[in-house]
Amino acid sequence: MALEADVGNIINLKIARRLDEVAQILSGQGANPYRVQAYQKAAANLRRLGPSVVNVFEKAVSQHCVKYPGSVRVSRVPLRP
Repeated sequence: MALEADVGNIINLKIARRLDEVAQILSGQGANPYRVQAYQKAAANLRRLGPSVVNVFEKAVSQHCVKYPGSVRVSRVPLRP
């Protein structure tokens, strides 16, 4: 279990680093500061997240989607216009 937590933390940190890189690039290009801040906040949230973001995503997909043969997933949540 500890190994899974370490791997999850490493994955989160790698994704957070990439988000920080995107924020830095956008800032250097003079992008909207709120957009830059959004990437920075996403990176900070990933660093604080306990479980791996991959596990969180997989759990959400399994709760909100129905899996059909052939690995096709259909959302249980109705789409809004």
